[in-house]
This record gives sequence, C-alpha cells and structure tokens, in this order.
Amino acid sequence: MSKKTVAYLELIAAGVSWGFIGLFTRHLSAAGIGADNIAALRCVGSALFLACFFALTDRDAFRITKKDIPLHFGNGVLSTLGSAYFYMYCQTECSLAVAGILLYTAPAVVVILSVLILKEPLTKSKSFALFLTMLGCALVSGFFGGEQSCTLLGLLYGLGSGITYGLYSIFSHYLLRRNGANGVTMWSYLFAAAAAPFLIHPDEIALLWSSASVALNAVGLVFFGSLLPALLYTKGMEHVEASRAQMIVALEPAVAALVGIFVFGEPMSAAVFAGLGCIIASICILR
Repeated sequence: MSKKTVAYLELIAAGVSWGFIGLFTRHLSAAGIGADNIAALRCVGSALFLACFFALTDRDAFRITKKDIPLHFGNGVLSTLGSAYFYMYCQTECSLAVAGILLYTAPAVVVILSVLILKEPLTKSKSFALFLTMLGCALVSGFFGGEQSCTLLGLLYGLGSGITYGLYSIFSHYLLRRNGANGVTMWSYLFAAAAAPFLIHPDEIALLWSSASVALNAVGLVFFGSLLPALLYTKGMEHVEASRAQMIVALEPAVAALVGIFVFGEPMSAAVFAGLGCIIASICILR
C-alpha cells in the first residue's frame, strides 16, 4: 500500500473520529459543563497525554526552533483552541445542524488560502470536489429543510469556527516541512493548553467527577474527539495537499448525523444519505 493511500485512510479515519464529538459533548453539557470548559478540556487533556506519551516514545517531538514558535502559537491558540471555542459556542446559539455546516466552511477557506498562500493549483476536479463537499454538508445538516435556527451571534461564531479550523491546515503545511507530525500535533495542543486557563470556570471543574458516566465522556472527548483525529489528520497531511486533506475530513458532519440518528434517535432522512454520497464522491474524485 502506497504512502499516499495510507494518508487518505488516515484522513478518512480522522473525519470519522471527529464525527463522534457530539456523542460526548451532549452528555457533558447535560451534566452542567459549559462550552468554555468543554473547549478547555479538549486542549488541556490532550496536551497532558501527548506530553507524557511522547516523553516515553518520541523525544524528537519536543524539538522546536525559534522561527517555528509563531507558527506553533498560531496552530495552537488560533486554530486548535480557537476552533474548539467558536464551535462550542456556535452550538449554543444555533441548531447542531447549522453549527456543523458553518464549521465546514473550512474546506472553502483552505482551498482559497492554499491557492493564494501555498500556490496549490485550483484544478477542475478539486473545484468540483469542493462543490460536492459543501453540498453534502448542507444536505447532511438539513440546511435546505428550512427548519434550522441561527442567531447573528451564532453565525459569527460558526464562521469563526470554520476559519480557525481551516487555518490548522495552513500552519501545519509549513511546520511539517521541518517537524514530524507528532511534534506538530503535540505543540499545537501545548500552546492551546497554555491559553486554555483563561476559559476555565473553576466551579464547573468538579462536575467532571460527579459521576462515572460524566468522567468517561470527558475521557472519550479527549481521546476520540481530539487526540486520535488530530494525530491522524496531521500525519495524513504529510502526503496530501492541505486543500484535499480538508475536504476529505468533511466526512465528519455525515458521521455526526448518523450518530444522531442511531444513538439519539434523531429523524432519518434521504437528505442525510444523499449528503453522505456527495461527500464520499468528492473523496473518490480527490483520490
């Protein structure tokens, strides 16, 4: 199996894993834990685990140069923490469907920035794949049903989540030239964790241990909603263009919709499966 094929599989797995975020955040929100603390939990928990894990398995991940510090800062604070913050708050102002499609304005952001900054070619196939990706996200979210709600503040939060999420691909593109995927991922979370205390509400921290169910959902959010997909995504970007990588992980809202249907009993519709088909078709075109 070629390195590029493995990279595509890693990116697909990252999108699937990210799609399970709602499975954990819904339970945490129901327990009284706010959006600020959930965003901080993802970053601090991931940073602690990665630092301990790579201290034992990959000391090279800790190497950092002065000229890369601004890029690591941007990747960590602006993208990793920023996208988590905006996305969690978008969900409080909009329906989950609208929040999902606003987050996945990211592929469009990355394609535009990749052409302007990274000088990647804007091919016909890539343009068509982008169209299918955005159409698929809209169908999966139920955007065309006309029953979704969103405030102006929610719209701004959602666009912020898409822009900051998209920036991860741009920062990582430059960092991966001189750093391994492990180091890029770890430092992004270390910088995010350093800024996360500004979001923490101490009175809610104790709720994380209020029951075994809440604690397990917190651990699940860190491992399956943050650590695993971030490592897979950054690793996959070593062999795939930033714009292509961002479109491939757009499987996330489709998986999230299926989780809603089969776990939370949300209505099943033909639009969900049509949207999933559009996203899978875009991945096939890119491959």
